Amino acid sequence: MESTGPNPIHCRLRVGVDILRVIRRMLKEWSGVCCKQQRKPNVIQVTDLHFAYPASGFRLHIDRFTIGQGEQVALIGPSGSGKSTLLHLLAGILVPDRGSIVIDGTELTALSETARREFRISRIGLVFQAFELLDYLTVLDNLLLPFRINKAVARPRDAVARASQLADELEIADKLKRFPGQLSQGEKQRVAIGRALITEPALLFADEPTGNLDPATKKHVLHFMLNIASERGVTVLMVTHDHGLLDRFGRVCEISDFYGKTAESTPTGEMLSESTGRP
Repeated sequence: MESTGPNPIHCRLRVGVDILRVIRRMLKEWSGVCCKQQRKPNVIQVTDLHFAYPASGFRLHIDRFTIGQGEQVALIGPSGSGKSTLLHLLAGILVPDRGSIVIDGTELTALSETARREFRISRIGLVFQAFELLDYLTVLDNLLLPFRINKAVARPRDAVARASQLADELEIADKLKRFPGQLSQGEKQRVAIGRALITEPALLFADEPTGNLDPATKKHVLHFMLNIASERGVTVLMVTHDHGLLDRFGRVCEISDFYGKTAESTPTGEMLSESTGRP
């Protein structure tokens, strides 16, 4: 006599299908939540950027380039490809021939030279390969220097405490009364990093900051820079030739990835020296 009840095999199959549907729906909802959480506002947005040094034949064209808030990005590429030039364009030191550069909600190309300088000093921290410390100032005074060079950044009441806190995090607290000539190369660069962060900027631009350091020291300095920036929610863009450091960054960009179809570059080295690229 045949059974008229439900087929056990069909029941198990139906239950299995229902479970898969639930799992699929849960994964979709979870994925949507994660995507929303990962989307951060862009603090750097470049659109249709064109820049050229006519005398040298150097041309830079970037269709689109964005960096989200709090990202830590390494910019790589061969010499002469425009890495440092792009960094100086983003800092408002250079002005593009055409295109849009929006930094932390401000359209740089709409600002005067004075306004760009004030914006740079107040919103962007800069770290160079050559440290750029003043030899006649102590470490503490070098850290506090940004508050003295432009009225756009008023010296807060807690400036010394802020400098002391940074020095402690950078492990140079016992050297605040020393002069740059009494420091090691790594210590000098840590002072430069502290100076760049003392104004609590939204962004930190670093141009080969570890280029003058030995292998062990450069990793140590980079560790300090990225950790302190991360704790403060500072967006980092660093130009480097050192591929051994790239695993410390959340994102690595090859500058040629952003070139427009008409982009050209020359292999003659970066067109902007650090001496002319000071803010």
